[in-house]
Amino acid sequence: MVIERGTSGRHEVALTFDAGSDVGYAVEILDLLAAERIRASFGITGEWAQEHPELVVRMAAEGHLLMNHTQTHPSMTQLSTADRLAELEAADAVVTANTGHTMRPWFRPPFGDSDASVLVDVALAGYRYSVTWTIDS
Repeated sequence: MVIERGTSGRHEVALTFDAGSDVGYAVEILDLLAAERIRASFGITGEWAQEHPELVVRMAAEGHLLMNHTQTHPSMTQLSTADRLAELEAADAVVTANTGHTMRPWFRPPFGDSDASVLVDVALAGYRYSVTWTIDS
């Protein structure tokens, strides 16, 4: 299932962030979210999690949702099924090792790059929800 918009019937905003390149403003964002008692969703690459394990631990401890954003952030439509599954498994292994929790069933496609074959493959790996966005900063 691709999730682009929620259906709660309430006026609300879902904040999602991608953690995949540099550390950027991650600490400041987490501090602000904590101060305002707001939970957000973070698409985490395995490479980023390896470089910043303390932030991944903090995100999980503060109740944020962690979504699998693959190990190396490739265009998923350009990969074979085996390569797609390897990307997902590698990223999840890093996050699970640091937090004790899998990112399943949440997937965040790199670049928003997805098609029917990607959705089938990620579902095979246990990712039922592919979370995209409606506004990109």
